[in-house]
Amino acid sequence: MAKITLPLLLLAALVAIVIGFEDRRPRADFVYVHMSDLFTLDPQKMSYQHDLRMAKGIYETLVAIDPQGEVVPAAADRWEVSDDDRRWTFHLRDGLRFTNGDPVTSEDFKYAWRRGLMPDSAGPYSSFFWVIKGAEPFAKWREAALALH
Repeated sequence: MAKITLPLLLLAALVAIVIGFEDRRPRADFVYVHMSDLFTLDPQKMSYQHDLRMAKGIYETLVAIDPQGEVVPAAADRWEVSDDDRRWTFHLRDGLRFTNGDPVTSEDFKYAWRRGLMPDSAGPYSSFFWVIKGAEPFAKWREAALALH
């Protein structure tokens, strides 16, 4: 009986010690280890792969691409496209908030898209917006206007 009791007591003591020393700090939801500094946190100016990778974890887009390559809802829970494919209407999810608690609105997305066209704040991919009617002439006009000042 002593041969069985002693190992069980030692095992119980070991379990009690391990549980007693358990880390009581709250767990992080996600930890991302980066080997180099980020160049910017401004999503309009990001161009380096590690900056863009970080942006995916920080910022939410209207839609996302799932592992199968399909467009899926993100900040927008649904959207409609006009019959002529020229007007896209996105409907934001209820309850979207910035980290400070302020609500995210359609005006915030409108501001970001317009800012992406501005040569004074746009990054290297701003010409991707030029598929939007009037975007390229606007960007070139703005660039010329800035050159005058």
